[in-house]
Amino acid sequence: MADMGRLKATEKTRDTYTIYMNITIDGTPLLSRKFGIGYYSENIIQALSETDYTNVYKILYQVMRSSKRELPCPPSSRFEPCVRRLPLKVTDYFFNTKNFSADFYCGSPDVFHGLSMFLPRLKRAKTIWTVHDLSFRVDPDWFEDDIAASLNETMKRNLDRADHVIAVSESTARDLVHFYGYPEDKITPVHHGICRHSSAGGTPTLRLPSSYVLCVSTIEPRKNLVRLIEAFSMLDTQESLVIAGAKGWKSGSIFRAIENSKRKNDIVWIDYVPTHEMNSLYRNASAFIYPSLYEGFG
Repeated sequence: MADMGRLKATEKTRDTYTIYMNITIDGTPLLSRKFGIGYYSENIIQALSETDYTNVYKILYQVMRSSKRELPCPPSSRFEPCVRRLPLKVTDYFFNTKNFSADFYCGSPDVFHGLSMFLPRLKRAKTIWTVHDLSFRVDPDWFEDDIAASLNETMKRNLDRADHVIAVSESTARDLVHFYGYPEDKITPVHHGICRHSSAGGTPTLRLPSSYVLCVSTIEPRKNLVRLIEAFSMLDTQESLVIAGAKGWKSGSIFRAIENSKRKNDIVWIDYVPTHEMNSLYRNASAFIYPSLYEGFG
């Protein structure tokens, strides 16, 4: 990564310099209930703290309200929070609409890594952006019209700004080339690792059927849950179906499918499941079902 930013040299010892970069990572996805990108952000920051003993990191948190809870940050002197208390509409206006440089706002880094959709224009820093999927281009009908259009415009703007893109799969890399003509030599696929769900933080409290098959998914059309419910309703089995996930857009048809199912009493919907409940939810299932029509990770 030597060509990614301005290198620093400190502590000359016996004619040897320690070379490091100041890297800012957008940790804002960690502040709300964690979904896929939140877990990605949590794990990549933790993994860097365990493997990179050279560079210095700031974790950017865009949060308006002050809170007593501690902002997530690895317990290392090489990592520190960088808190910016501005409304997101204000940052969007200055750094997107007006296209102001955000170097100071982002902690004056050598390299900025965007993990979600925030990628401001930076004059002095190199920018890396992780792209998770292009579902809004694959089938815009999965989204509300204004959401799909907004995501498309943000994607085009961020690709213009990014010095390099991390795609979470070869599939997403191909989608970037296909839909946006993005240069292949500026994309590096980096596959997901294993999410480290912790059992810490509380005792499992979910009331679950004695025997069940499990689907963990946001409740939205792309996840193909109507077809899952229809298929389950045709089965003669003692298993229940547990669907765990928060409501997304266009979720009405999915809940209607549950209500209309002849096995609706065997279908259990659980809203968002916190991290400390996940282990027991997966461990006690007879099988895991993932019928999604499209996922960026492959």
